[in-house]
Amino acid sequence: KINIRESIAESIKMVSSLANAKLIDIVAEIDKNLFATADKNLFSIITRNLLSNAIKYSTSGNSINITTNHNHQSKIEIAISDNGIGIDE
Repeated sequence: KINIRESIAESIKMVSSLANAKLIDIVAEIDKNLFATADKNLFSIITRNLLSNAIKYSTSGNSINITTNHNHQSKIEIAISDNGIGIDE
């Protein structure tokens, strides 16, 4: 089991220099008692990749928000949102 909040906090720490260089704030609103059965290393790689992309495609001075939703049916939704250029549909 991994603590989602702690794992995401570690990922934020790893990309903080990139965010600071672009004056981007990363705001995480995550329940401290949220746990999941997952591969810690893989989860870290995924969150770092998503955060790095959010930083890369956001303009300076914006913020990146991380939120979680637990629907009490063994499913956890993690959202990493930014104000970047996005992807054409």
